[in-house]
Amino acid sequence: MNDPLPETDIVHPMMKSWRAKRSSPEELWKMLSTVKEQAMRLSAVEKELRFAIGKMASNGDTLTRRVVGSNFALKVTMPSDRWSQSILKEAVANYPELAKDYIRIASYAAIAKEVKKLAGTSSEIEGFDDFRELVLSAREESTAPPTVSLEKSSQ
Repeated sequence: MNDPLPETDIVHPMMKSWRAKRSSPEELWKMLSTVKEQAMRLSAVEKELRFAIGKMASNGDTLTRRVVGSNFALKVTMPSDRWSQSILKEAVANYPELAKDYIRIASYAAIAKEVKKLAGTSSEIEGFDDFRELVLSAREESTAPPTVSLEKSSQ
């Protein structure tokens, strides 16, 4: 994994005097735990604020709306509705002729266990090797940081 940060201590963004050494699992875990808790609280407040602003923009049925105050004009983009994938799949299966005009298949996902097997599989089926290479080339390496959780604590 490429480490995007230099090999210096990590500084807490809101408490500049708090530093965690990259070589200390305890310091890193303590800061990570604190930051995650703070992020969760901040996220909850952010969500509540966004809902409050959205409620102010509740008149109308357009995706983009406006809220104007004495000092600010806010552009509010309302969230799109979600659609039940299982129900849409059922509609496509049961009414394919009607579905083609109203439903599009927009997402594909590889079946990780099967693709792992596919990587080591050979076949005489026409096009199999091309298919295998095409599917394997679709994989994009994640740039997200790893997930870290506390396994045990002596405290």
